[in-house]
Amino acid sequence: MKNKSRPTWKLGDETHPATYPAVDLDPDQALQAALEATVGYDRYNDVSLVLGAAIDHAAECMKDAISEIAFRARDLGPDTPQVSESGWRAFWEPGPSGTNIDLMLVHETEPGAWHLSVRFNPVMTEAAEAREAEIEARIAEANAGVSPRDLFMARLFPKKDDPLMAELKRLEDDPASYRPAARGDRVSVVYGTALDLGAKGWRGTGPGGKPAHVEEFAHARHFLPLKAYQDTWWNGIQLTLRPNPSYQRHEGMLTHSNDRGGACPEIPLRILSDLIRSSDLAPLVAKRAAEVGSLPWISYGSEHRVPLEEAGHAMVHAAGGMFDASVTRRLTAFWAGIAAQDVERHLAEWFALAPELAAAGHGAGEEAFSCNDGRDLARAELNGPVRSLRTETQNGTYRVDMKEDGEGGVVRVLAVREVGGRDLPIGRFIMTDEGLRPDFGPENGPEIAHHIRTVRDLNGAIGSLASVACVFEEERTEARAGSDDPEP
Repeated sequence: MKNKSRPTWKLGDETHPATYPAVDLDPDQALQAALEATVGYDRYNDVSLVLGAAIDHAAECMKDAISEIAFRARDLGPDTPQVSESGWRAFWEPGPSGTNIDLMLVHETEPGAWHLSVRFNPVMTEAAEAREAEIEARIAEANAGVSPRDLFMARLFPKKDDPLMAELKRLEDDPASYRPAARGDRVSVVYGTALDLGAKGWRGTGPGGKPAHVEEFAHARHFLPLKAYQDTWWNGIQLTLRPNPSYQRHEGMLTHSNDRGGACPEIPLRILSDLIRSSDLAPLVAKRAAEVGSLPWISYGSEHRVPLEEAGHAMVHAAGGMFDASVTRRLTAFWAGIAAQDVERHLAEWFALAPELAAAGHGAGEEAFSCNDGRDLARAELNGPVRSLRTETQNGTYRVDMKEDGEGGVVRVLAVREVGGRDLPIGRFIMTDEGLRPDFGPENGPEIAHHIRTVRDLNGAIGSLASVACVFEEERTEARAGSDDPEP
């Protein structure tokens, strides 16, 4: 990008940066640029920013293909599925409104299921449209001389005693005013919900249970059949895929959605991508990806977001506009790199804390150091060249082992979650000349995969120990301030 000036956009008199079009970005270089950002705080939230940008880019590229998958499912009826190469089956699930098309995604051998709600911009029937025009004409006549702004506000917040506005609202709220969704209608949003099927599968398909690597889900027996649609949050929602409405475009630039759905949006996106490829709809995505990849995106907030968003756009563009193994691999690499940065930011402090905590009577088998109203209980253990810190939290018990390099530094770091006497690795790192680097395997131990439980555990361990170190130092400082002993 050295030969191109960065796109910008204006907000009032202020000029703000936009992203480079994805077609101009190398995904690995973009990822490296995102990792190299210099900040003074833990960066775990940056992973969500990269993933969010990737999802928004995919929404623009995949929307037409997802729409066609939905219409094909409805055309086939509720008993005949579309089947992907990897075995996922997409069944039409009749819902409470013809404006939307709902699907069930199930697999013969994979546990759980996904409910997909493809929602289209509603289109009025000819009769309802004519009725709407007639009411609006009467409203305009009754409000002659009223400013357009005041008339607009009156429609948004109608008075209870205004019969014309009440009549218009009844018409617009009536599901019968709208025809069923048809090919060519614009997708407004796609929601993906993880479902626990219980002991049985769905209509004889699948082993039951809940989807793998998902922590929040809805129980199918309560969720289905849908009686009404929700639009904010519900148990199990993991994916919110919202293409850019045309009115949100700004000077030929795309704008990001603030919708993030749940913690595992990449899982249903991978399934959808598989269905699209297996249905010979990849060319439809490629056509959209060529257009989307040529456009900059407006970037809101601080400038450090720009390289993060570019990394998300670039990895999806390189995958042809969908989520495939390459996107998963790059997201995992970014998460591991950010984790290494966050651990290294605290490492010297933790390495010094271990012997100090033990010397203060908080070693293995001794009373734990308690802070944050007992939500964090910490102990230290010294085993030759290895210094360990263990912290018990509301979300689990974590231990970080730091191996000394013989010269007062750290050569390796292992973070685990302790469960029933077992150590489940959640982070493994090695010190290099360039700093701490992830070593997530499988070369030097069990592979540490990018699953939401692992991500939350590693973030929990880092946050807990950072808090313990801070509180312990504060208490020592206060104790020294009240003592007559000289400063060490």
